[in-house]
Amino acid sequence: MSKLKELVELIGTLEYREDIPEAALEFARQNRLVICYGHSDDLVELDGAFREEYDSYEVGDIYLWPEMKVPDLPCDCDDSERCPLFQKIKPTKKIEALWCATDEASWTFKADVPTETFTIMEDGEVFCVGIVFEIDAIGC
Repeated sequence: MSKLKELVELIGTLEYREDIPEAALEFARQNRLVICYGHSDDLVELDGAFREEYDSYEVGDIYLWPEMKVPDLPCDCDDSERCPLFQKIKPTKKIEALWCATDEASWTFKADVPTETFTIMEDGEVFCVGIVFEIDAIGC
C-alpha cells in the first residue's frame, strides 16, 4: 500500500470542524506528506510535512514553492501572477482550492501532483473532499 493511501486510512472520514487525528499528522510528518482540506467555509489548511492556512481572501490558487519558502512579493497588485518577482521565481506546483465548484462537496481540490482523497462530512453530506500528497512532488 502506498504511503498516501496509508495516510488516508489513518485520517478516515472526518466530521466538519473535527481535527485531523494526531496519528495521521505524525505519520504525515515522518513520511513528508501533506494534508490539504477545507476546515470551515472560509479556511483551507495544509498540515503534516509543513503547516500553512489560508483564509477565504487568500484561497483560490495555492502555490507550492521549493522548500515551501514563499518569497515576499513586493507588489501592490491583487493578482500575484502579474508581479514581476513572481514571474522570475515561479512556484513549482499549484493546488486549486475550489469552493462550491461542484454539487459533490463545498470544498474540492485540484492539484498538479499525484494525490489521494479523503472525505469530511457535515450533517450526513460531503462537506470537503480533501487531498494528501508527497512534499517531494513539489521539488523539496
